[in-house]
Amino acid sequence: MRALKRAGVIAAVLLLAAGVYALWSVYGAWPVPAGYEFPRHSMWGGGPEALFEGELVDEDGCIRTRGEGGATVVWPPGYSLQLNGGRPEVHGGNQVVGMGVSVRMGGGWYDTWDQGANVFAGVATRCAPPYFLSTGLLN
Repeated sequence: MRALKRAGVIAAVLLLAAGVYALWSVYGAWPVPAGYEFPRHSMWGGGPEALFEGELVDEDGCIRTRGEGGATVVWPPGYSLQLNGGRPEVHGGNQVVGMGVSVRMGGGWYDTWDQGANVFAGVATRCAPPYFLSTGLLN
């Protein structure tokens, strides 16, 4: 009986730790450099299946896709923005990507914040639409 109670406590602690990590990864895992926005969503695993191939750019502190239909990227859990020599880099998916570097990432396009409200819940940004909800960088 004692062993069963101990196993239940351990399972509860592990579940709580996983929940705290999930929240931390989305809502404040890494500080965002001053002057930048780096919105992250809370969707783990699958998601929209559109493909973006192109470059990322820094537009007034917002990381966006370059070109026609350029969109503010809303990043998955575990991604962060860091400065290297004063230049922004996206870290995540075991990759580091600077601005102007060609990337591939999965995700989906949203014309307005309201259109993606169910997945953007709790995310705030001053960055302009449209938005690309990234499911992560692809190799």
